[in-house]
Amino acid sequence: MENPIRHEFDGSRKFNLQFDVQQFRPEEISVKTSGNQLTVHARHEEADSSGKKSYREYYRQYVLPKDVNPEFLNSKLTRNGTLQIEAPLPPLASSGHKGSMQDCIPVPADPEDPSENKLWIGNLDHRLTELSLIKILQKYGKLKKFDFLYHKSGPDVGKPRGFCFVTYEEKHDAERAIQKMNGKLALSKKLIVKWARKETQGSMQDCIPVPADPEDPSENKLWIGNLDHRLTELSLIKILQKYGKLKKFDFLYHKSGPDVGKPRGFCFVTYEEKHDAERAIQKMNGKLALSKKLIVKWARKETQVIPESQIKAIEAKLKLMERNNIDFSLDRKPVIAPGSSQLSAANIEARRKMEASTKPYTKRTVKR
Repeated sequence: MENPIRHEFDGSRKFNLQFDVQQFRPEEISVKTSGNQLTVHARHEEADSSGKKSYREYYRQYVLPKDVNPEFLNSKLTRNGTLQIEAPLPPLASSGHKGSMQDCIPVPADPEDPSENKLWIGNLDHRLTELSLIKILQKYGKLKKFDFLYHKSGPDVGKPRGFCFVTYEEKHDAERAIQKMNGKLALSKKLIVKWARKETQGSMQDCIPVPADPEDPSENKLWIGNLDHRLTELSLIKILQKYGKLKKFDFLYHKSGPDVGKPRGFCFVTYEEKHDAERAIQKMNGKLALSKKLIVKWARKETQVIPESQIKAIEAKLKLMERNNIDFSLDRKPVIAPGSSQLSAANIEARRKMEASTKPYTKRTVKR
């Protein structure tokens, strides 16, 4: 088999495998992953005129490299019967990107969810933000993965679906989260917390304190753009928390069009302290996160400066108005009576001349 790592012209890398399955129909081919193991299986069955059956089978297994995330694998079948399986790869650390900063931001990996540590959390209040929920969940242990789901179509597109999935690194932390959170009030609704593979019963009457999302002081608010589409919200929050305590985090998605439900490639974050926001800009701006260089800057709007030439033109216009005594007040009554202005007089005179030149036709008799 050829080297599955391909280098593109733009410097990016791609994992690509090809399998010859032209003797099988698409519905006879299956592609599965288990951990870092990829399995391609195809089976064809046919019977001749005598009823005798024959089988044709194709079976391949492949161990994925460490830097290939199975979640990003994409398979397609070409017209000539070649099965292509691809996934993006992070750039090499020694790729020599030009810029003021050449080091990379380590992005926390999103490992495969061991089902025994994965929880389903439902009946979420629509006011409960992702950051607030993550802060609650982190009280009970270290998180591996967090998926907050949104509507991708319909009238509620872009709005939360009211449930999420979370995976803890340790099983006892997941058990503790169920014990402490299931049945408790979060804002106006009682949370339902259970294993993602089986139900757990329980109810408690006390409330969970939900961290508030205060108003953003603009001097602590940052805009972070040019995000790689593989960079998840949880991974980005873990990076941002290295530089200080967060007040608010807004990860934006497309709400309409062909990319509805997909990340827009930028977010807003507010730190509690201004020096933490400054440190985040200093440490993150221009650095590589997966395959793209981050753009980190203040979110406050720039003040527009009026050009000096425009100011002089406005001043000259005002002086002209003062010289001509022009008054544009709404309660100003007309000084000249209607029909007595020079323009009205000119119009009347022109009408008279027109009427004089268009007299009725008179027939003349000519004597011979």
